Amino acid sequence: MKISAVEPLIVGGKFVLVRVHTDEGLVGIGECSPMNAPVIASTVDHTLAGLLTGEDPMAIERLVEKLAIATYKLEGRTQATAISGVELALWDLKGKALGVPVYELLGGMHRD
Repeated sequence: MKISAVEPLIVGGKFVLVRVHTDEGLVGIGECSPMNAPVIASTVDHTLAGLLTGEDPMAIERLVEKLAIATYKLEGRTQATAISGVELALWDLKGKALGVPVYELLGGMHRD
């Protein structure tokens, strides 16, 4: 399975959702902090998406590190906010691919 597209969506003029699509038809969805939606969406679209296309979406830690290193000159809130939305979408995608809820991937339930 490979990432085929990364798509930012501005919802309600304020919120940025990130959809990570795969060549197998799975889609993961993540949300960025609602801060300056057009700038965050542009960062996802023009800076991060190209770094992810063709990559294995299951390698989340490696991909997040790749995004941080490749965009180190953009370091700051915009970079962190955009990467966080992508990372959430990757976790969602991995949970869907494995058929388990994300909390199981992150160590399991701690409270009822």
